[in-house]
Amino acid sequence: MVQTIITFGLFARVLEFATMYYSTRRPEELSKFNRVIDAKDTMGAPTEWEEWWSLVVLPFLQSRSLHRPFKQLPFGNYSHMSRFETELDEFTRELSNWKEGDPVPWDIRKMLTEHFTFSASSTPGLELVDILTNATRRALIGNLRKPGWARIPELMIHRSGGSYITIHALQDIAAPALPYKRVMNAYGRGGRNMIPHSLRNKKF
Repeated sequence: MVQTIITFGLFARVLEFATMYYSTRRPEELSKFNRVIDAKDTMGAPTEWEEWWSLVVLPFLQSRSLHRPFKQLPFGNYSHMSRFETELDEFTRELSNWKEGDPVPWDIRKMLTEHFTFSASSTPGLELVDILTNATRRALIGNLRKPGWARIPELMIHRSGGSYITIHALQDIAAPALPYKRVMNAYGRGGRNMIPHSLRNKKF
């Protein structure tokens, strides 16, 4: 249950932040989404995982995108994503409360399954993500000194209002009591600005 809820939030955030970020830098990157899942053994296709993804995660993300459309920068270039736009039938219009002039909802299934593979072998992208994730985990539990993780936040997109790491808890917690608060605070500074420097002072 916890893993499912976190997965929902993670993919929604990645899609929203990534599309906004690249829409002002390299919009052509938005024409295709490649997803590689790190398979934990030699299975070519984890059937149970695929079923869970298809039956639970994808429908949830599609429904969520209609009720709460992904944010888009008004000056971003989303033209390369036009092939992911859904058909605006009566059902879609009613569910999304779509109005003339609103962005057309995306076909989340097409975006996330068109180039989707499981890989049990070592690939540079997966290895890099594993290194960064493991270093962050070790930093939070105090097993890695600051020089080993201090620049990782620079790879993240900056957002105001706290740490780039989202806490999920099953009960109320007092932030000052968190033993890893110092690391969490450090992961809230130095990230990449969502808006390119060339556009920050322009009016739209």
